[in-house]
Amino acid sequence: MLLRLLLTLALIGALTWLWRNRRRQAPPAKPTEPSGEPMLRCAHCGLYIPQHLALTSGASSYCSQAHLQKGPSHSER
Repeated sequence: MLLRLLLTLALIGALTWLWRNRRRQAPPAKPTEPSGEPMLRCAHCGLYIPQHLALTSGASSYCSQAHLQKGPSHSER
């Protein structure tokens, strides 16, 4: 009876040790990298948007067709 108890405890200890070692060796999750695409500021509202989505008119960039039509805001003029 005592031998069976000792073997059970040894088995539980070995399984716990293996489980902890596998958790430590797991590589940490790789953080997502920024796309590196330039961000442009809308001349009307100031929102930053990726360059590929921006609408440009001359030197100004806009976030939407409506803001492109309205032009720069009063604070930008």
